Amino acid sequence: TINQSSATTYAGKFEGTGLVVKSGAGTLSITSANPGFTGGLVVNQGQISLTPRTVANFANVSSVTLNAGTLLLDYNGGAEIPS
Repeated sequence: TINQSSATTYAGKFEGTGLVVKSGAGTLSITSANPGFTGGLVVNQGQISLTPRTVANFANVSSVTLNAGTLLLDYNGGAEIPS
């Protein structure tokens, strides 16, 4: 569980199964590719921002649950969008 009230950027890795749970009013920006993470994302409060290249960042996530928060999918710079 990640509980923070201010904006934070995380460039580390998530691996394996399980859940990444976001609570607190702040924005968590995840900027690293996490193809080895096959668990779920849960946003209880605040926002998770997957930037840049959203699809590559969490290509194998099993589920996304939005309870009272926001998931921002930022495709800036992503090669996944056909031109």
